Amino acid sequence: MTAPELPDRKKVVGFRVTEEEALARKNQRKLLELLGKLEWDNLFDYKIERTRIGDTCYTSPMSDLGLTHVAFLVKDIERSIAFYAKYAAMKVVHRRDDEKSKVAWIGDHTRPFVIVLVESREAAAEEPLGPFGHLGVAVESRAEVERLAGEARREGILAREPKDSGPPVGYWTFIADPDGNMLELSYGQEVAFTEQSARTRPK
Repeated sequence: MTAPELPDRKKVVGFRVTEEEALARKNQRKLLELLGKLEWDNLFDYKIERTRIGDTCYTSPMSDLGLTHVAFLVKDIERSIAFYAKYAAMKVVHRRDDEKSKVAWIGDHTRPFVIVLVESREAAAEEPLGPFGHLGVAVESRAEVERLAGEARREGILAREPKDSGPPVGYWTFIADPDGNMLELSYGQEVAFTEQSARTRPK
């Protein structure tokens, strides 16, 4: 389908016309004039794509709310990116480098949350997250917990053997990232159910 007219597009995404949106429309008109007729993909997630490429043209009609990220100083950003890709299925969604630092945002595309990795030539060293403090990532099965724990064991980075703690904690293991930060991989945790129950419980 072709791109809808801008006033109609406002109804599709359901937000009021603000000064920011008026500017976005103006810029989009310029793009349409430059690029001609465009195909419009209603399934396209503009927020993810804007994060990926860096938004220099549009101002978002909405802002993030709630928990959005954690940030770590790392010694080798490439090693950290590779670790989280392997053990947490996270990919780079934003990256920027300059003469003083390298920055990467990584996420798993399940929710608007990222880990911010910063390799800095000037920042002082920090204590890693642990031995109990940790990031928690859920995987698809108990077998996947065991598989990744086995990989970590062979690499010498398994911090805690897999353990079944029952609901709502589930089956979990601890793995150390390249800087010593603890990553918990789990199956059967009930965070979403527990949080939803708490929100709907009568006060």
